[in-house]
Amino acid sequence: MDTETSFERILADVGAEHRAWMGLMGRLSPEEATARPKDGWSAVDALVHVTAWKENAVKVARLQAEPGAAEIDPNQGSAGALGINVDAFNAEVFEAHRDWAPERAVAWSEQIHRELLSALSALPEERLLGGRGRHGARRWCSLPAMSHPREHLNEVERQLGDV
Repeated sequence: MDTETSFERILADVGAEHRAWMGLMGRLSPEEATARPKDGWSAVDALVHVTAWKENAVKVARLQAEPGAAEIDPNQGSAGALGINVDAFNAEVFEAHRDWAPERAVAWSEQIHRELLSALSALPEERLLGGRGRHGARRWCSLPAMSHPREHLNEVERQLGDV
């Protein structure tokens, strides 16, 4: 009988998505990781993008852990919760990190992953659960920490020919 809770499953899925990204980055040469296709993102660009959105999830989780914090609608994403203009945010992240080496992007991703796990673990379960995301996660967590990383990972793998 499976006794793992939804909360534990969410943490496990967040970890699995992170490990998948780290596995991909570990298989790529620096040249492969930084090669940009015409009008596209390199693997490093995509990892930085995913990490920036995971960092937004960290911010929301920390806000939700504060005593007396207003509850966020379970279907609201981190952009809405933080008042972020998605297109402007994505463009700013790309410009600010466009010259990052793979090692720097991986180190930042590792740091934000640790912070996310810590922030999620500090939340009361009812502030994480009750959404339509995987395992009942709220959208501010499920999108940037589980589904969004997978979408970009699949895109990068297709682009690279499944390196």
